[in-house]
Amino acid sequence: MARQQSVKALILAAGMGQRLKRDHPKILLTLGQHTLLHRHAVLLEHHGIGSLTIVGGYHYEQLCQACRHLPTSLAIHTLDNKSYEQGSLVSLHCAVPLLKSLQSHEHVLLMDGDVLYDERLLGALLACPHPCCFLRDLDGGDDEEAVKITTHKQRITDVSKTIAATTVYDTMGESVGFFLLDGKRARKLVALTEQFMHRQQLDAPHEEAMRALALEEDASALTTCDITGLPWLEIDFPDDLRRARTAILPHLLPLPS
Repeated sequence: MARQQSVKALILAAGMGQRLKRDHPKILLTLGQHTLLHRHAVLLEHHGIGSLTIVGGYHYEQLCQACRHLPTSLAIHTLDNKSYEQGSLVSLHCAVPLLKSLQSHEHVLLMDGDVLYDERLLGALLACPHPCCFLRDLDGGDDEEAVKITTHKQRITDVSKTIAATTVYDTMGESVGFFLLDGKRARKLVALTEQFMHRQQLDAPHEEAMRALALEEDASALTTCDITGLPWLEIDFPDDLRRARTAILPHLLPLPS
């Protein structure tokens, strides 16, 4: 629990979710009795996280209202990305003050907001002994929409939807979209994010900045955590939503009361 007390959660949830054709943010999708937002908050609190920042955008006021009614003692802060139609890198840039504020002993848990997952994923990530860790599923990555993470001798060699033929790797899996970074690497991520913004690469996904960070680090500082076999799903398409409700939700551990 010692590490968790130094962890600040950051959820990126600004996108429109056009492919789902909903009039609310994806993080407010209801699965079973609860929204994704509710699940995030309950599980983060259960794992000892005390602070949560959410970058919203699309129907931002709906997000703010939902946050006010969460049954949690989490300190919740929201940020409004008014350029939510651009890439998620812009949402990450909205959180630069938070990332800059981290002390060396503190961590940020960066999460995609549109993931339905079992609480054991969080437990595995927070238990990682390395300063920084990217969560991945070795059974995933076949979908062209999936962000893949490749490693060679435990060092991350790529983080991308498309892996180049020249990339050297001995394992490949799908990124869950959850990343744990210590204060030192969070500040490096700030610098990389600002470089993308300076170059006007505003449509880039935030994984591009994560990729640049991973390629700068060695395996002793930044590694992957394998959660293969645990149920989770990123929800992008109507078929994902149906699968989340029928094939993932029934296999999740019950939410802590």
